[in-house]
Amino acid sequence: MAKKKLTTKKPAAKKSAAPKTARRPAPKKAAPKKPARAAKPAKKPAAAKAKVVAPKVQPRPPSSRSLRLPSRRFLDQKSFQRWLQRELNPYLYRFLAMLPDDTRAKLDFSPGSLDVVEAWLIHRYPSPHPLMLPGSLSAWQGAAAYIGETMRRILGGQWSVDLKNEQDLYFDRPVLDHFPGCVLPICPELLTSLVLERRSGHELLEVLEANRPASTPPPAPPTTGSMRTRLQ
Repeated sequence: MAKKKLTTKKPAAKKSAAPKTARRPAPKKAAPKKPARAAKPAKKPAAAKAKVVAPKVQPRPPSSRSLRLPSRRFLDQKSFQRWLQRELNPYLYRFLAMLPDDTRAKLDFSPGSLDVVEAWLIHRYPSPHPLMLPGSLSAWQGAAAYIGETMRRILGGQWSVDLKNEQDLYFDRPVLDHFPGCVLPICPELLTSLVLERRSGHELLEVLEANRPASTPPPAPPTTGSMRTRLQ
């Protein structure tokens, strides 16, 4: 028998694995560039504006509605009655004492004396505001007392005060009321400031004539004697 040749198979050589190379990331596609905008034309330098100087305007005198006393005077009707009995005449005396002699001699509670008081106020005060300064309150209230007393003796009526309606223009102000044909009360304090606003020279006399009914007799001539006698 023939002997079989033993053949030994050589192991196949292992293929060496090729070294792995790191993958490079794919390059990003560049975004398409936006078309460049046309450059804006340069602004022309603005011409320097000429400074306009506004003319100075003199302030208007305050309205009589804005003229208020610094504090309330009358807490109730009793305090108002005390003012009538104790302070009204002293206001008149102090007012008469500050007038020149020739002016004071003309104040006899006649209609014509209202023009005299008005002329003195206009000559002394350029507007209502100085009359409201603390040093002039006695002149303001004294002139108002004389105006009110003159109109009361001619028209009739009586002094009163409103202490209920704080929104009323006449609140806490002495007024002349309840005279024949009265439609609205007369407030001498506001009349005094109104004289300095309008500066007509005959404002008080016009108010008197507007409130005097046609049937009202002319006022009696002033009595002779001292001013103290006339004030009583």
